[in-house]
Amino acid sequence: MSREAIPPSREIAKLLRRRRQDLGLSLREVQEQTAEMGRPIPFSTLAKIEQGKVEPGVKRLHQLFALYNLPLQIASNLLDLEDMIVDLPPAEDLEALYRQGLEEWKRGDFRKAMSCLVAVRTQAPQTPETRLLRQKALLSFAIQASGMNKPRLAQQIVDELLLEGPEPSMLVNTLIQAAVCWLRSGAIEPSLAFIARAETHIGEEDYRKRAWIEHHRAQCHAVLGDLDEVFSSSDAAIALYRKADDAAGECAVHSVQIDALESAGRYSEALAIAQEGYAFAMKHGFERKALIRKLNVGRLLVSTGHAEAGLSELQEALGRAVSIGDQPSEFFAHYHLWKAHEALGHADRARLEREAACYYVRFVEEPTAEAEEVHKMQESL
Repeated sequence: MSREAIPPSREIAKLLRRRRQDLGLSLREVQEQTAEMGRPIPFSTLAKIEQGKVEPGVKRLHQLFALYNLPLQIASNLLDLEDMIVDLPPAEDLEALYRQGLEEWKRGDFRKAMSCLVAVRTQAPQTPETRLLRQKALLSFAIQASGMNKPRLAQQIVDELLLEGPEPSMLVNTLIQAAVCWLRSGAIEPSLAFIARAETHIGEEDYRKRAWIEHHRAQCHAVLGDLDEVFSSSDAAIALYRKADDAAGECAVHSVQIDALESAGRYSEALAIAQEGYAFAMKHGFERKALIRKLNVGRLLVSTGHAEAGLSELQEALGRAVSIGDQPSEFFAHYHLWKAHEALGHADRARLEREAACYYVRFVEEPTAEAEEVHKMQESL
């Protein structure tokens, strides 16, 4: 039986070509430098690798990444994101790419947003200004990756920033995101340590950053199961976000309150906040946050005994997740549709949704209760 060849990664090919050009190296110069490293790569082979016609192989890939001073983890990240991103735009104006990436994310177009941010991330900083811009893009990339349930990718990017040394204007933001990453990994103490260090660099009237601090404290208290402290910190965060005129931040706080109430079994209260949060997200044009709230509303309707209504909300959420390419949200939609159909006695449809959840769980990196249940079920089969 013939074996089908695995096609080379187009994004790895583009990255290698762009990085070589940024460093001002010709193909023949790379050939000479790889020869000095003890394993020459012919310039003709390099050209085919950059065109995506030849798979470089592990040893050559490692050699080129070392030569170009690129973290090998970037290759893993690109492979992870390859099916999600579209053709990367020309990397001529880094500022425009960065701004476009943020706008695409706000609109909910993950593929375009990731494409822009990846393009900025792989550029070699030439001046203090481009170094700062690259760090801003890296941090944005980490925040968005974290929001897409890709905590390992977010952690790796933040670690890269910390090792590089954040620019002064990026220090607090980087420390806060490091706290977020540690919290998502389940390590509360390092998370609280990073947030405490960040707080020492924040002025009294820096409302947005103070809001981030309180927001993160609320998340930590939620993990610790202290509901009173959750609402004390989350209410403080909302008040500060309003002073900072940061509707996106205020919208994000709703997740903490919903999850804390749901964990405490106070489903009706959680549902009320989810419905208000959905209206708030739609009012401000936050497409992905609205999708998350729609998932919240759907599952909480099922939890409060309104399975039919919950089913409708979850179906709509699934459609939105598919349209914007949000695969982790597709998993959560299929998972809760499975549970809703099961509650209604729809055995065949429940089985189909369960099978879909088993497929899409591969896109969820965060150890959520839903993902863990599916993984355990798969292990038992």
